[in-house]
Amino acid sequence: MNENNTAAVAVKSSASGPAALGGLLALSLVPGFAFAQFDPAPILADFATYTAIGVTIIGGFIAGRWALRAMGLLGGR
Repeated sequence: MNENNTAAVAVKSSASGPAALGGLLALSLVPGFAFAQFDPAPILADFATYTAIGVTIIGGFIAGRWALRAMGLLGGR
């Protein structure tokens, strides 16, 4: 076995690697996780919602900074 592959390096470099592998093994042995019907639509909808919220918040900070600089309240030159 090649000890320089990505999985081996990730397990060796992480203190929680063996625990994570054990947890993945336990989940893979449970039939409910192996054969569950999975619908990604709600997850993708939440991802899109949270991305839009983040873009809106950052856009607000950018617009606020631009407005404060335009009024001469920020920048100190």
